[in-house]
Amino acid sequence: MEADYHYVLEKDKNRFLVLNTIYRDSDGDKDQVSSTHDICEKTSICGEELLHILEYLESEGLIKPMGSLVAMYGGSAFVSITHQGMREVEAAIKKPQESTAHFPAQVFQNTFNAPVGVIQQGGQGNTANVNQNIGLPNCDELVVKLLELIQSSSLSDLDKEDTIEAANRLSELAKKQESPGLIERVKQRLELINNTFKPAQELYDKAKPILLALSTYFKIHHGV
Repeated sequence: MEADYHYVLEKDKNRFLVLNTIYRDSDGDKDQVSSTHDICEKTSICGEELLHILEYLESEGLIKPMGSLVAMYGGSAFVSITHQGMREVEAAIKKPQESTAHFPAQVFQNTFNAPVGVIQQGGQGNTANVNQNIGLPNCDELVVKLLELIQSSSLSDLDKEDTIEAANRLSELAKKQESPGLIERVKQRLELINNTFKPAQELYDKAKPILLALSTYFKIHHGV
């Protein structure tokens, strides 16, 4: 029985580690996304084990996949945290000595002592900030995926021309230093692409994870 207990506890620890990683990627914004590639790099939980954990978190309403999770086997799948998922992690951060609705308290010390984060003991509300080595999405790779989607779409030739130009410009802007003018230009290009895709629901659904990942990239690197 003790072996079974430790097996279940280890599963809960890994589930919470993944959820905590997605939470920290979100920065309090449910529209931010995490890629399975980055989650794998940060947690060392990959492949079938990661897929099963994400399926569990989805079934409990703690995360929301942006498309099929199986896409992780062909590259990356993207997920975002839900409001319930945020509440779960924040409850553990505030009171790591207490269990949450989905996780026993025993897993929190292991998780918060790992590289993903840490809880500073010795006083209520004393949360220590930890610099994390975050694997970030590659802008050029995201733009390539976006261009492939545009080229294969049923958009008009003019819309394709405008969105291709905007996407290529994002790659160029990613290489420049942060400035007020750069931030405004990035926002304009992302908005143009987003507004062009929106009327075509199927196309928009496919593009949304890529656009969210691009938005996250520029937010982290350039403060957009």
